[in-house]
This record gives sequence, C-alpha cells and structure tokens, in this order.
Amino acid sequence: MNFFRQGGVVTQIFMGAVVLAIIAAFVMGGQFGSASGSERCAVKFEGACVDLKEFNASYGLAVRASGLELTGDGAREVKGMILNGFAERLLLNADAKRLGISISEEDLDAQLMEGRARLSLPAQEEAQLAAQLRLCIPEGPACAPGTLGTRILPVKDNGSFNPDLYRRVVRNYAGRGTKQFKEMQHEEYVAARMRDLVRSRARVSEQEAFLLWERERSEAVIRTVDARGEWMARYVLNLSNSDVDEWAMNNKAAVDSELAREKDNFKAACPIVSEIFVRFAPDASADEKAAKRTEIEEAERRLKAGEDFAKLARELSDADTAPLGGAVGCLGEHYGPGAQELLQAMSKLKLGAVSPVVETVRGYHLVQYHEPLVASQAETTARQYVARKLATQAKARELAEQFAKELIAKAKTTDSLKTATDELVKSYLERGPLAGKDALPGEGDDERPKVEISAAFNILQNPIRNATQGDVASIAFNLKPEQLHEKPIGTYDGAAVMQLKSKEPAKRAEFEKDKVKLIRQLSQVKGAELLENYLDALKKQAGDELTFDKALVDSTQEQAEGEAENDEES
Repeated sequence: MNFFRQGGVVTQIFMGAVVLAIIAAFVMGGQFGSASGSERCAVKFEGACVDLKEFNASYGLAVRASGLELTGDGAREVKGMILNGFAERLLLNADAKRLGISISEEDLDAQLMEGRARLSLPAQEEAQLAAQLRLCIPEGPACAPGTLGTRILPVKDNGSFNPDLYRRVVRNYAGRGTKQFKEMQHEEYVAARMRDLVRSRARVSEQEAFLLWERERSEAVIRTVDARGEWMARYVLNLSNSDVDEWAMNNKAAVDSELAREKDNFKAACPIVSEIFVRFAPDASADEKAAKRTEIEEAERRLKAGEDFAKLARELSDADTAPLGGAVGCLGEHYGPGAQELLQAMSKLKLGAVSPVVETVRGYHLVQYHEPLVASQAETTARQYVARKLATQAKARELAEQFAKELIAKAKTTDSLKTATDELVKSYLERGPLAGKDALPGEGDDERPKVEISAAFNILQNPIRNATQGDVASIAFNLKPEQLHEKPIGTYDGAAVMQLKSKEPAKRAEFEKDKVKLIRQLSQVKGAELLENYLDALKKQAGDELTFDKALVDSTQEQAEGEAENDEES
C-alpha cells in the first residue's frame, strides 16, 4: 500500500492499466455469447434469431438516439428498414462464419469505448437512410466512407470514457444491459466487416474513371424545332364532319371511354354554346384588365362586322376550346368558375345570338348561343362533341409529326434550319382555316414551330424536356456539328427536329486535377452495387429459410416492448 501511496510515474501507469481493465470488464460485460431473449423472432435464419429486445434496441438507436419522434407511416418505414437490415445481417454473419471472419473482443471494446455503435441498414437504401437518420459520421454534406450505419453515442466525459455514462446511454437509447448490447454489437460489427470486404473488391481504373468523367463533363448544344399538336389544331387542322366520323369509327373504344366521363355534363335543355375568351390573372391590375378589355372588345367589333365566330375563336381565344373553334358543348356547373355569370347571360339570348362582353373571375367572355339540348339527342350530341375533341387532338399530333418529317427533308436543301422552318410554317398556315389574311394568324404565335437553342447539356441530361424517349442526349452526342438527326424526336404533344449546333469534349487536364477524388467516389458507387448484388445472391440462396415477423412493422413500440422482458444488468 505504501508503494501505491507514494505515487510516481510507474505507479500512475500501473493504476491506469488497472482502471482500464475495470472499465472494460464493467462496460463490455464479458465474452461474446449468443443473444438471449424471448422466443418470438423478428427475423430468423438457419437457427439464428433476432429477438424482440434486439429489434427494439435497433429502433431506439435509429430513432430515439437521433432525436426523432416518428408515428404512422414514418415509424412503419423505419421498422421495415430495421427488419430488412437484420435479414441482411443474418445472411452476412452466416457467410462470415463460413469464411472465418470475426472481430476480436479487444477491437470491439475499442469501438464501443469510442461510442461507435453499429446498426445494419438495407444495402439498397443504405446511404439515403444513413443521411436521413444521421447514422454515420458526417464528412461535409455526405457521410464519411466506412461509417454508414454508425451511431455515435455520448459515452465520454471530458474526453475520457465514462462507464456509468455508457451504461445509462445504452439503457436509454437501446433499452439493453451492457452485456446484451455488446453481444448485439458483435453481430453488427462482423456484418459491417463483411460489407467492407465485399465493397473492397470494387476497382475503378483511371481510364474507366476518365471515360465516365468525360461523358458527364463533355457538353453539347442543339437547335430544336418543336412542332406542337395544339398549334396545328388551332391554325392548320380543318376537320370535316366526315373526317371526324371516320376517325370515331376507327377509335370507338377511346370515344366510348371519354363519353363515359363527359355524358353527365350533357343534360336536357342545357345551352349548347361556343366562346371567345380573353384571360386575365386573378391579381391583374386595373391597367392590365383594361388592356384585356380592349382585346375582347376588338373581337366583339369584328364579330359585328361579319367575321365568323369559330375562326375568331381559333385566332383570338385563350381558352382550351380555341382549336375546336370555341365549341364548349353544354354550358353548366362543370364549366367551373364563371359558369353562373355565363348562364345568366345565356338566359337573355336568342338562338344564334352572341352575348355582350361578360366579365368573370377568369377573364372576359363572348358567348354564342346555338340551341338548347334536346333530351332525345343528348347522348348523340355528347358523342359528336367528344369524337371531335379526340379526333382533333389525334390528327393534330399526326400533323405535327408530318411537319417534322417534312422539315428534316427541307432543311437539307435550304441554307439554314431557320429558313426551312419559317417557309414550312407559312405553307402550312396557307392551307389552314384562317388562310387568306394579309398577316397569317399563327405566324406570330409563340407556340409556332421555330428554332430554339438549348442550354449546354451533358450526356446524362435531356435537352428536350417534353421528349417521350430518354436517349435524346446520346443521339445528340453522336451527331456532328450542323448535322440533323434523321428522324423526328417524339414529344408528348407532337414531334421535334434536332440539329447539333456544337459539341465541347471534356479536357483531360481538368480530369487530372480531381481524378483521385473521382476514382474514390466511383469506387464507392461500384462497391455499393457489388454489395447489393452480393446480398441479392445470398437472399436468393436462402429462399424460405429466411423469415420475418412482418407484424412488428405495424405494431406500436409499446406493444413490442411489452412482449420482451427487461435485460438483467451485468
């Protein structure tokens, strides 16, 4: 005892070793052993069982330790994640046993004394879940490599490990004694080593990294001409009744389907009307509304001068009905805001008459009253309206595709894509329903086919946002400057013509500056893919041997905890 009382450096070193030994014995709780618990297994594989206490402990590490309060779908999502993570852990641990991979007690103690607890996350969502639940060690905006699924527990006091604090933290967050927590962490760390081993097989050569980098950093610019079906329907298409009947006969299923949605809007005695509509914004100023009033009054003047209502609707109306010559069909509550004002105006009109300007919350209207709907003709009238609407949309898209094909051919014999486009637009308008005017309506419409130049894009981006195909960038990068793509690019409302304007390959010198970081990032991505594939193979091999207690996902935390006994403190 005198030796210890005298102190000195040697004594301090000896006493420090004794304290560390006591800490390790107290906190780590002895040798590894199989986890004990209730008979109910959250996940089971080849006799290995993850019991309810361990399930609850993982939920605590994932949620309570992050300061989150989850209920409903959020809680169920995390519980499902925990079950999937446990399944992968059991599969990895079984494979680790086959390969002779483990972790020493000293290594595990060292990790736990640093407060590093592990939690298995499903490989497919590992990075996303780790970021959302803060289950990693941050490195800038992302997680540091090798730390996904790591929960840092506050087990140090003034920079030194505190066994009492460790015991309280483990109990509060995981609901476990230190011995059982260590057994759980042994399984987690073995699985983590297996994940690291699988990921470590990922190799990315400098050439592979450069090719991927080059694809992403090389840029191109294209010229496009978007032929829109809506513009064609409004200014070019002119369907006769026989054209509509023929289309409806060949597309009966589409007409029947749309009729089922529309027929309730065609009620006996409702007014059949057409409209010319000039829109103003809900927050329009007095001056803005005055300007719109001038537009509708000009339409009113031209009607009184004898111009055709349907043609003026195509030219001037802001309504979706403009391509149909303003045809609304039956006017009723289904029209939406403004219906009451328009119905009131209709009540004062004779057949064939046009209302004075009507103001609603949406804008200014001129409405032509055709006739009241006869009950015996309700379904026939509704079918004719629906058929014309659908035929107009379909035929307009066909016309847009035809325009694109003709433009590709014409541009090859014209000095520029712009010249070819402007000439073709004019020729299409000259055969449309509004032809014969000095200034062709539609030539100044911003939705007309016209040459537009894209922003610079890489091969991973889509420079034609309304394209129905996903390989537009690849097509563009395979073109030479000024070369046209030989086929129209399909869009949701027609077709587009594409011409490469310029292409700027990525420079090798720029790659050299960031290649180390890039290769590391690509290796992480490839490693994640390898891990997913590895686990998929293990799951397929496990088959029905791997079982889940899916009822736990829908249970409350209190219910699950009530089924598990408390750990005995060690």
